[in-house]
Amino acid sequence: MSTSNNPQYIGVLHKGLENQITIPGSKLGKTNLQDVYLFELSDSGNLSLSTGGFDLIVGLGRDTNNNGIYEANEIIGEVNLGNSKDEITIELPKGNYFVEFRDDLNGEDAISALDRDGAYYSSRLSLDADIISNPTNLGFLENGTSQEIKGSSANIDNVTQYGTNILQAGYSFKLPTSGVVTIDKRTVDTDTILARDSNNDGMYDSTIDETIAFTEYENTNGGFGARIEDITISEQLDAGNYLLVFEDGRNLTSGKEVPSAYNATITFNAAENTAANSTNPALDPIAPIFSVNEELSNSDLSYLIEGNQEPFYYDSYTVSAEFLAPLVGQTISMEVQSADFEPFVFLLNADTFEIIDDSYNSLGSGNAQIDVKIQPDVNYLVSVESALPGETGSYTFAGNSI
Repeated sequence: MSTSNNPQYIGVLHKGLENQITIPGSKLGKTNLQDVYLFELSDSGNLSLSTGGFDLIVGLGRDTNNNGIYEANEIIGEVNLGNSKDEITIELPKGNYFVEFRDDLNGEDAISALDRDGAYYSSRLSLDADIISNPTNLGFLENGTSQEIKGSSANIDNVTQYGTNILQAGYSFKLPTSGVVTIDKRTVDTDTILARDSNNDGMYDSTIDETIAFTEYENTNGGFGARIEDITISEQLDAGNYLLVFEDGRNLTSGKEVPSAYNATITFNAAENTAANSTNPALDPIAPIFSVNEELSNSDLSYLIEGNQEPFYYDSYTVSAEFLAPLVGQTISMEVQSADFEPFVFLLNADTFEIIDDSYNSLGSGNAQIDVKIQPDVNYLVSVESALPGETGSYTFAGNSI
C-alpha cells in the first residue's frame, strides 16, 4: 500500500512508448482506499496517463516542492471511472509527478452484476510519440512467399481469462520491388498499423513514419471479455522499407483482463516487370544491353552500421530471367561508374536473396564491375550503393555482353 505521505517511486519516464511506465493491476478496498505513485519526467512533453478499472478515481499531480508528499494543492486533475477506460493527456514540463488511484466507494461493496468488492485498476504512462527502436527484422520479403508472425501469452483461438498483455510489438521488412503486400490476421483486442519507414532508420516513430493502413480494436463488451477479429489488409506498395505494428487496443496491463494477441501471415506478390526501387526506372527489356543513368541521394533506401553516424544509401534493380533468356550461358558484365562516390555493387538471386558476388571499386576511379554467367530461370537483383557512409551522387549502371 502506498499513500499520499508515502508514495511508491516507479521510475523515470522518457519519451517513447518503449520507455513507458506500466502500473500492474491492483485492488483497492476497505483496508486500502488509496494507492499513490511518484515518477519523474526526464523531458517536457505530452503525457498520456491511460487507465482501465472500475469504481475508481484517478488523479494526477505535480510535486511542486519536491518533498515527495502528494498534497491537495498539487493536484492537476482527476477523472472518475465507473466501469471503463479513460485517459488523461496533458502537456507538462520535466519534473516530479504523482498519480493517485482512489476507491470511489470508500471501501463499500459495489452493487453490480459482477459482485465486486472494492475498486480495481491498471494503468500506463507514456510520453509523446509511440516508438519502437528495435522491431523484429523480417528482412526482404520474397516474391510469392508468406511469413507467419504471432505474439501472446494466450492461445488466440481459445482465449482464457488470465494472461499478460502484449502492449506493443513491431516488425520491419523490405520490399525489393513493387507489389502487393497482404496481411491476413486474427487479433484479440489489438490495433494494427502498417507504416512506411519514412526516414529509413529501422525504427517505428508515429510522429515520422507514414501510416498506410490502420485497423482499430473496438470495445463491444463494456470493457470486459475479448473481441476476436479476422481482418485482411492488402496494399499495393513500392520498393522500400516498411513497418508492421501491433498494439494493445485497451492499453491495459492487468493480469485479470483477457490478454491481447495476434496471429498474422504476411505475403508479398511482386508486380511484373518492375525495378526494385520505385524511384528508379525499370530496365528496358528490349535489348540485351542496358544502361541506366541515376542518382544516389539521401532520399533513397539506406541502412546504418554500428559505429557509423551516417547511413549507407543504395538503389536496387531487378533484371528478370525473361529479359536475360537470350543470354543464358553467356557472361555479361554489370558495371557501375561514378565520378561522385566510390561504388559498391552486390549481385543477388532476386528470388532467394542469396548473394552471388560483390564488387567494391574493382576497376578503380569510381568504377565497380561484376561479371556473371547467366543461368536459366534466374532473376537477378543488383544493389548499387556507396562504399563509404553518407556518399551520394550521379552514376551509370550498365550491362554488357562480354
